[in-house]
Amino acid sequence: YLDIENIKINLFNLIKKAYVSEKFDALAISALGESFVLLDKDDNILFLPMLYTDNRGSVQAERYNEKRNEIFEISGVMPQAMYSVYKLLWIKENKTDVYNKADKLFLVNEYFTYLLTKERVIDYSEAARTGVFDVVNKEFSNDLCNIFGVKATLFSKPKPSGTIIGKMSNEVMRELGIESDVYVVTGGHDQVCSAIGSGLFDSKTCIDGMGTVECLVAAYDS
Repeated sequence: YLDIENIKINLFNLIKKAYVSEKFDALAISALGESFVLLDKDDNILFLPMLYTDNRGSVQAERYNEKRNEIFEISGVMPQAMYSVYKLLWIKENKTDVYNKADKLFLVNEYFTYLLTKERVIDYSEAARTGVFDVVNKEFSNDLCNIFGVKATLFSKPKPSGTIIGKMSNEVMRELGIESDVYVVTGGHDQVCSAIGSGLFDSKTCIDGMGTVECLVAAYDS
């Protein structure tokens, strides 16, 4: 599991120190994809984020191998335990009480932007890691949610990276000692952001990112 509360403490301290060092009026977050936190209607944490390397969800993913072409056509990803929806199915089947109480599903990136703004927005690159995002029409797919039997209302509104989500809430501004408006902007998946930072802008380039995992990132013309 990710220690989401400790990450929050570190992130808020980082924002506070950055603002003391040099005032800023906007921020965005780059974070890992797939891993998600479940909240109830009162925003209480129901289930901590499972790491993408966790094998829970493997059995659930295997059930959909016969539908892999249909799933890939919409989502751009094959059934595999790393993607959010298969771990959500594991929770639905093994922690039914948790699933029934769940009101919001946030990937790590959008969880923190939600804490900062109370607005439910996710960028396209993070949404694509859930396994239920329509990568052509840029929306969460009702068809896929129906195939998997998961609640479409769990997912946030998808927007392009660089979209203003909203202003940092007054409560958070007071907590962090921020004195003027700060806009929170959609960031992106860590590997996508690092690829752009490395100069990946067209189909002639491929980036090999090495760290916790090794990711090959390529851009395509279509």
